[in-house]
Amino acid sequence: MGLLFVATMILIAIFFVLNVALIAKGRSMRKRETELQRNGVTAYGSGLCHGMVIDRQDVNKVIPDSKKSQAWYARLV
Repeated sequence: MGLLFVATMILIAIFFVLNVALIAKGRSMRKRETELQRNGVTAYGSGLCHGMVIDRQDVNKVIPDSKKSQAWYARLV
């Protein structure tokens, strides 16, 4: 019974530490995101494969979409 209690406490402690780490990482990513946006770096891709869509009004134009690219998240980490 004592071993089960210790194992449960260890699992709860690990869960708590992981949640604190995730919260801290999220805060640092949000801080980095605002810093990049303040410097004019946008979250959109630059190629036709991702981040760009054809403009509905003028089909000869390509505009950035609203999705954040994988490269954007790589910059934040």
